[in-house]
Amino acid sequence: MMRNISIFFYFHFTEQYWHQGCYSQNIDKGPDVGGTRQDISDGSQCASFRTVECARACLKERYKLASVGSECLCLNNTGQLRTQNQDVVKCSSSEQQSCPLFPCCPAESTSVFLVEGPYISEVKANVNVDLVIRNRAVVIETVIKIPKLLNISKELENDTEFLQLNIEWTSLDFRENVSAVAEKNEIYYRIPITFTVSGPQVVDVYVTNKISLLSTTLRINVLDPSPLDLEIVNLVDLSDQSSCLPEEFVVPEKAQFFSVFQGANFSLEVSVAVGENVTFTFEERSLGIREVKVTEVCIDGCSTIQWFQLQTLGVYQVWVTAENTFGKLSKSIYVVVMERRLSNLRFSRGSLESGVVPSGTAVEFLIQVEIHSRFNSTLTIDVLDGHTHVASLEDTSEKTLALNCSSQGEMYITSSYGMGCVLHVKFQHAFVEERNYRPRARVKSGDLSVKGELDSELIVMHRLSLTRIVSPGACSVNQACEFDLQLEPSSRSAEIMWTILQNNNSVDTIQGSKKLSYVFQEAGCFHVEAVVENSLSRVEESTNLHVMNPVSNLVIHCEGGHVFSGTDKVVCQADVMEGSNVQFAWNVKPAAQPIRTVNTVPSSSIQPIKVLNANLSSEASFVFQDSGLYNISVSVFNGISKLTKSVPEAIQIQEEIQCVVMKRGRARYPRGVVVLRDRVLFLVKTCGGSQVQLEFDIGEGRKRFPYIYIEEEDLYEVYFTFTTEGSFAVVVYAFNHVSEVHYQTRVLVQRPVVGLTLTLNQKRPHVGSPLVIKVLEEGRLCRRNDLVYVFRFSDGKEITTASPAVTREFSQSGSWHVNVTATNLVDKVNMYLEFSVRDDGILDVALVNSLFNAVNRPIEFQIMGIEAEAYNIEVRFGDDNPPAVLSSTQWDHVYTQPGMYEVSVVLHTVNLGDLEVTGLVIVQEELQDVVIDAPSFISIDRITREHRFEAMITDSGTRLTEGGSKIIGDRYKGINSKSQSTNGGSQILYTWSLNGRQSEIRTVNWIIEEFDQPGKSVLVVEASNDLGDKLFALQEVRVQYPVMKVTLSPFPTIETELCDILVSVTGSREVSVDVDFGDGVTDTFSSSSLQRNMKASSSLYLPKYSLIVQHRYDLKGHYEVKVNVSNHISWAADSVVVEVGEGIGNITLEVLSHFSEQNSTYVVSISDPLVVRATVTKGDNLTFTWDFSEYPAGGLRDQYGNESSSTATYAFSMIGLFRVSVRISSPFYREPQEFPFRYKFKIVEEIQGFYVEDEAATIRVYPIHHAA
Repeated sequence: MMRNISIFFYFHFTEQYWHQGCYSQNIDKGPDVGGTRQDISDGSQCASFRTVECARACLKERYKLASVGSECLCLNNTGQLRTQNQDVVKCSSSEQQSCPLFPCCPAESTSVFLVEGPYISEVKANVNVDLVIRNRAVVIETVIKIPKLLNISKELENDTEFLQLNIEWTSLDFRENVSAVAEKNEIYYRIPITFTVSGPQVVDVYVTNKISLLSTTLRINVLDPSPLDLEIVNLVDLSDQSSCLPEEFVVPEKAQFFSVFQGANFSLEVSVAVGENVTFTFEERSLGIREVKVTEVCIDGCSTIQWFQLQTLGVYQVWVTAENTFGKLSKSIYVVVMERRLSNLRFSRGSLESGVVPSGTAVEFLIQVEIHSRFNSTLTIDVLDGHTHVASLEDTSEKTLALNCSSQGEMYITSSYGMGCVLHVKFQHAFVEERNYRPRARVKSGDLSVKGELDSELIVMHRLSLTRIVSPGACSVNQACEFDLQLEPSSRSAEIMWTILQNNNSVDTIQGSKKLSYVFQEAGCFHVEAVVENSLSRVEESTNLHVMNPVSNLVIHCEGGHVFSGTDKVVCQADVMEGSNVQFAWNVKPAAQPIRTVNTVPSSSIQPIKVLNANLSSEASFVFQDSGLYNISVSVFNGISKLTKSVPEAIQIQEEIQCVVMKRGRARYPRGVVVLRDRVLFLVKTCGGSQVQLEFDIGEGRKRFPYIYIEEEDLYEVYFTFTTEGSFAVVVYAFNHVSEVHYQTRVLVQRPVVGLTLTLNQKRPHVGSPLVIKVLEEGRLCRRNDLVYVFRFSDGKEITTASPAVTREFSQSGSWHVNVTATNLVDKVNMYLEFSVRDDGILDVALVNSLFNAVNRPIEFQIMGIEAEAYNIEVRFGDDNPPAVLSSTQWDHVYTQPGMYEVSVVLHTVNLGDLEVTGLVIVQEELQDVVIDAPSFISIDRITREHRFEAMITDSGTRLTEGGSKIIGDRYKGINSKSQSTNGGSQILYTWSLNGRQSEIRTVNWIIEEFDQPGKSVLVVEASNDLGDKLFALQEVRVQYPVMKVTLSPFPTIETELCDILVSVTGSREVSVDVDFGDGVTDTFSSSSLQRNMKASSSLYLPKYSLIVQHRYDLKGHYEVKVNVSNHISWAADSVVVEVGEGIGNITLEVLSHFSEQNSTYVVSISDPLVVRATVTKGDNLTFTWDFSEYPAGGLRDQYGNESSSTATYAFSMIGLFRVSVRISSPFYREPQEFPFRYKFKIVEEIQGFYVEDEAATIRVYPIHHAA
């Protein structure tokens, strides 16, 4: 029974035709399908043009197929498409009558084309010259690209009209149209064109074939034929041109010049690259002006050659000008005219050695000759031992030239010009025979010649050789010693002289033969010397002989006592009374552990740095690195005895003290303040040092105070008691036997606040009458200048002042009270006073005036409440002015100095007798300005230090010093606890604030702070007085760690790539980094702009971190990088050499074995080994490793390649898709550089055929493979 069997196959595209067929228009978009490119459903455009637009778009996106239907889609394969059974037809002429025949598909289907088809895909145009000149022909080169020359379709297989190209060039000057046939994918076409108008020109190029059109535009700037590229070339015969430039002739630096001999002909060739109707002008003051007109058009450059001759020596500047109607160029060349000269030959030895030299030794000679031309010049040297050397003095661009000459033995010859035209020729020659020589030399240059001989005679002699003296080595006193001289005389006559020496003094001299017998009369170390001499040379040999007595009476001592610094050199000396050939051996051993030293374990073995031995004494010098006690001993011996002795007292090594710091211990008072007669703790800390002792000066002279050392905290404690109030400098002296340092701090001694009371200036206060509340001490006005008063009235009003009085005028009667707080930096008291204010119209006699007043301002005084008639008033003002007698109850007075003045007034009345009233005036300076005297930058030291900040104030041109005296004319004043005059006045209150933390109000102008963390701090001070003056000052203080150490570590890098340089810093984090990269580039960075990595610091004091500085080196090589890291208080530097290598460049990957390319894969049979090769054009120290990815680990290391290429062979064991890459390693890359092949390798088994089985209407297709 027959059955209809249908077999469906999915076909891939074929490259025989551009059109691949008609397919279903329902295409599901996937990874191999591109998006919509354009809507091409408009039937007004030809089908061929719509297809070309779609194919161009898909080709640009690197797809393989273009689907043209109602829209344009880009595909990589047709696996998702199903073919249509309808036959492909030629598009009818329903579109446009001018449209060509083209494959069309039925409705509801799409046409699929290869993206590479017979359409025009690219048009380029350019001109063949760099400069386009008007009226000069140029060639326009046009390149046309067609992706692939395929038949359009099977139906149009015989249609080749698409190969016919039409090319059209159009511009303002011309229009050209040609036809061509496309025989290759790229078509080149060249047409000549001449532009007649200068300026910008546009050339449009249109290229069409039957199915496509493409154009491009070429923009050209046409230039006028003005002269361009003026060049001057001198033409001088070599025989007329000098080889040097005499010193008397000077040519400007970098100027073009040449030299020529006097009277010789020379020419100048002048040329321009572009120009027409050019006139060349030659101008020089001696040559005059010469014009040369060139009439021909300069196509490949035009030139002229002019000949000249100069008879006068000197330097000439010749100006050459090229000019036409379109432009002008000028250029100059210098001509040095000099005479021919060959003279002043000097023949001498090359060194200042004597005139006698050993035979066989190369002797250096120097010939100096003034020669202006080395052309056709020769040097002939006759050394008079049968050898003559001839050398050519040919010209060279180098300063030193190895000359061609006939050499003998080790002879060589070089020449160089020295100053001007003096030629230096050096050569060597070795003389063999023994005799006197005086070589001769001759220099010939053309027709000139000069000769000479060596300036002094040279004597050549043989050397004498000597072997040794055979001696017994040691002898006893009064016994004969035998000596035998073994020598090889190389001269006919020789004299032998024996000399016996002791302590470098000659004992005996014997002239004799090779053998000597001698008896020594005393013990000691003797030196036996033999001298062999002839008229040509002298040789000598010596030996030592010991004639010994035993050593005795050893004495040892060290200079400078027994206590030394670690940097001191300890010099010890040992002496013996008797002995010869005495030898000394020094030994040092620690006697005890050191006390308080940085290095806590002294070295177990210490050797002297220098030993000076004499016959009976030895001096040894030691430097000890560690503190402690050391025993120094010496052993003295010869061949028959030995003695050992130690220094009587052990050597004590003390470490030098580097610094000392002192501050007051923890207390409830502010820093820098102590209480009068209190026992105050001070803490002292030192940097380094051993066996430290302390002394102090608290204003009573330097002396010792009892102190204790706290080992756990490594500090000292000492107590002081101050019996006088005021500001004092406290100095600590830290010292040992080898060093002393000191440190000064200031303390303010204040006494407690006691004995204060309150009083009123009126017995019966009255409404509307000014009432003064005063603070009394022991019944008198309190004149302490260290107190801050706060007056708080019962109505809530509060007054803060440094004055002991305030004034208040009451508007209401009744009972009132006031609370007053008096405070200094160590104590505080409260006072209370009740009083009544009346309003009964009865006023007591009182003196009324303003309480607070400025210096040099008039103050009004008035007597109030007096009813009796006064015939005069006696006033005492309280200042230096004498009492005044007044007739009025009102007067004015001016105080010229600040202070608190108690005014006394006696009224002499008619009826009531004498009445006395008193008043108080407080006169103060007006405040003008305030600044903070403080460092802007503070270093964080290992020992925390106190820092003192002071406020400096301007008050009416008077500066008040710390002790209270006045200096007129200085702008600023510093005020503290003693800053006011003896009469008081200028009471100023200070309020300090550090980073918003406010201090107590104080009368002193300073504050002390400590800083142990880096950062920015803002210090603010407010200064005010009772006149209403209030000033502010602000100071920014930056606290920084010092920069202690910088270490550089470079990373490997290649040229043109960024090089990372690791800068490791110990210290401040806010730094400036100055870098010299070693290639002429320097730069400055801030730490905030660089990448920073913090490290765990081994020290609690300084942070450690690293910065990365990057730089790009253009050339490989070694560069010394220098880095300086600094902040405002310190700096540190380091340098390192960075090696820059050549980068891997232009790698090419090739498959050398058989393969085929399908669907972006390389298809390789599993039965064929894969052979691949990688080639690079540049790179240093490269290593290749191949990875075939068949197994996960490892790679195939190339064992047979070189630095530029590698070939690998690999046999796959399984089929599949594998990525193949090569990893190239270099010491200049941190990681290997991996380069994969463009496509993966598909390993397959070959199919030999297939057969089909029909089993129950199921079709099975079985492939037939090669056996693997």
